[in-house]
Amino acid sequence: MLTSCGGSKTNSQAPVKYETQILKPESRIYNEYIPASLHGINEVDVYPQVSGIIREMKFTDGFKVERGQTLFVIDQTEHQLKVQNARANLAAAQAEMENTKLTYESTQNLAAKKIVSDYVLSASRDAYQVALAGVQQAQAQGTAT
Repeated sequence: MLTSCGGSKTNSQAPVKYETQILKPESRIYNEYIPASLHGINEVDVYPQVSGIIREMKFTDGFKVERGQTLFVIDQTEHQLKVQNARANLAAAQAEMENTKLTYESTQNLAAKKIVSDYVLSASRDAYQVALAGVQQAQAQGTAT
């Protein structure tokens, strides 16, 4: 004897009916917000030639700038002090050079009269050459500043 828990199977299933709707073409506008960023065709990185505190910006971000246009105003206090220091160093070097020149010329006169030795004359000439080099060095540092 065979028994089962299942019911009887029938092959005749009725088709399921779904509610349908006929679509007609229509115009619709959908707004989508997509985050993006724009970049110019020509972008240029700007790097300073000197360091300092920026006191003023002379341009508007995103607008075109012209070649040679001032972009930033940098605090000039530090640079003015460097220029003053370079001028003072140059003046000191020139004074030292004038002093050693006078000493050298005097030593030349004394050496011509055989009052001082050739060694003293040579040392005086060397001191004058060193003072000349000091002036040139101070001028170069002033130009670089």
